[in-house]
Amino acid sequence: MKQEGILTWDLLKGNLLRQVDAYQRLDGLLASENQILIYHKVEKLIEITARKEQINQELHQLRDDYFHLLKQIVLGERPDQITVNELIAWAPISFRDPLTLAQQQLETLAKNIQKKNIINQGLLDQSMRYVSYMVKKMIELTSAPQQTYCQRGYSQVLGEHQTLMSVVA
Repeated sequence: MKQEGILTWDLLKGNLLRQVDAYQRLDGLLASENQILIYHKVEKLIEITARKEQINQELHQLRDDYFHLLKQIVLGERPDQITVNELIAWAPISFRDPLTLAQQQLETLAKNIQKKNIINQGLLDQSMRYVSYMVKKMIELTSAPQQTYCQRGYSQVLGEHQTLMSVVA
């Protein structure tokens, strides 16, 4: 059963519109993150990650509020089992178009965000492999015995406590 309450429907519509806004901001951040990952701007990545976390917290709160509002609208039904399409069918006529538009925008944003997450994850994995490779090479270079060539024309492997200056001298 449904409970009619224009104020509750209006709050629900406002909640969905705030969700659309938050997901649009997240979508924009993911596009920026893509460029940051491509150009290896670590300090910007840290900043954008913090901003994404804020938006995620906001979205969790909006989701909680959404289910709280659904409990007020639907009686005798579990709010987590109500689809947006069912909700739209129950809505007063004046709320159906805005709710439908919000649903369409949320679906489109979800698809865009999923695609950007996959691309950004690939870029992040690639960056991590590159960093791992470079660290491995640096360790190999610093841990391998270093062979030097002196002015006398022979080579000598530097020991643990030798430097090039002590070999030349």
